[in-house]
Amino acid sequence: MDYANKDSITATQRSYNEALDKLLSICPNIKASANEYNQRIVMPIYWRPVFGYKKENLLRHINIISTKFETLFDFGKPKIIETTYTIWKERWLNVYCAIQFPFSIYGWDYGKTIYPEGYDDKDEPKGKPQYIPPTMSEWNSPRYITLVVYDGVWDKGWGLKDWHLKYDEILNFSNAIDDVKTKAHYMSEISKANTEVEKWEQALSKLQTLIIPKG
Repeated sequence: MDYANKDSITATQRSYNEALDKLLSICPNIKASANEYNQRIVMPIYWRPVFGYKKENLLRHINIISTKFETLFDFGKPKIIETTYTIWKERWLNVYCAIQFPFSIYGWDYGKTIYPEGYDDKDEPKGKPQYIPPTMSEWNSPRYITLVVYDGVWDKGWGLKDWHLKYDEILNFSNAIDDVKTKAHYMSEISKANTEVEKWEQALSKLQTLIIPKG
């Protein structure tokens, strides 16, 4: 499946428009993001809200949430932590949110001739040939139209020092999200982060190779 014609392009456009309509129903005023992904394609896949969007409304529809937290060890050696490091102050746990809707890119399978009865001992075809015409199907699916927001809420960070101080805030971060699977994924990641925090705390109290932060 590696070629397209007007029919498959039209099918792709139809699928794309259906996904875009769903996005517009949530956030009517959007603009294409000026990133490298949009620059390489005809139809933009990354969008940003404009014109006074309501953050609370968008948060309910988040269906993609990913987290990243710093592990204690790099290449088998513990990291050094100082109070000036962003990892200590604000960026130990990072949370990224987005709204995504899938669409499909269509292509064609070439037509081919087959012999239902197979081949004889001399590798000669037996019986009458059967021709299978070209068929159009999803060539690259799913692809996603994504709405991203850079306002400190959809791209959130907490420092290692905040883990106990702001733990309720961290846990409650997903309260505004309606998607059950997205919430469950977030809580699963927080559970993993809790385990990693224990490693940090033990290392900070025992390992001389770490500089124990003050304040």
